[in-house]
Amino acid sequence: MNQLECVKLWLRHDLREDQQLKILKEGRVPACESEADSAEIDAALAWLEQPQHHLIAYGDLAYPYLLSMIDHPPPFISVHGHLDVLNEPQLGMVGCRSMTHYGAENAFAFAKALTEIGLVVTSGLARGIDALSHEGAMKTGGMTIAVLGTGLNQVYPREHQALANKIAETGAVISQFPLQNGPLRHQFPMRNRVISGLSMGVLVVEAAQKSGSLITARYAIQQNREVFAIPGSIHSVTSKGCHALIRDGATLVDSLPELLLELKTKLAHFTKAGKMC
Repeated sequence: MNQLECVKLWLRHDLREDQQLKILKEGRVPACESEADSAEIDAALAWLEQPQHHLIAYGDLAYPYLLSMIDHPPPFISVHGHLDVLNEPQLGMVGCRSMTHYGAENAFAFAKALTEIGLVVTSGLARGIDALSHEGAMKTGGMTIAVLGTGLNQVYPREHQALANKIAETGAVISQFPLQNGPLRHQFPMRNRVISGLSMGVLVVEAAQKSGSLITARYAIQQNREVFAIPGSIHSVTSKGCHALIRDGATLVDSLPELLLELKTKLAHFTKAGKMC
């Protein structure tokens, strides 16, 4: 399927993602009465002509191997940045937006240390823990991936546009949604599923009982990924979600060196194709 056909299929609003995925697997686009808006197609093609802008479809060599192995992977991923980073070994880092000083320190320090042992830090560009995780990863030149719950032309929150641009310089900002999709509520759990799908495991840094980061942890469990959680004070509402995960079997992280040692062992069995051998 050529680029124009891929763009037209990606922008077909009358098709669900599972229908798009089936078409990609079959390798042919069925005749239809409804096609994507021509102006939207032209805008997407113009976007793809810009440096470091890509659209990858399920089945492409650049499509992330681990993500391709989950149930119902996204049929398309738009990328601002570097394609090769998508198949590097990754750890998802997530947490609450209303973080404490304790959570902020841990997010930054853990992300920085994880990139120093060769991991890419993957998160969701949200306020709070996500942003600190991205910034910590880049502190000493490490790579990070931001998975958006919007289209790449509608970075959310808007104040993170500069952060997104910085991430794309050495890592990647990605989305499964068309470029102009705004911040619709149902898209953010879909974004969380991609964070866990790309990653070897997920580290929940700080989370309240109803934090959206727990959705990412649940997806990680469904995808047979390991879940790590940092405990906090029994009096802190922003740690109750982490404590619940630990009670349910998540790996308790009470030492950065111990986590790094465990992940180094996993990295030794990780191939460049994104496979555990």
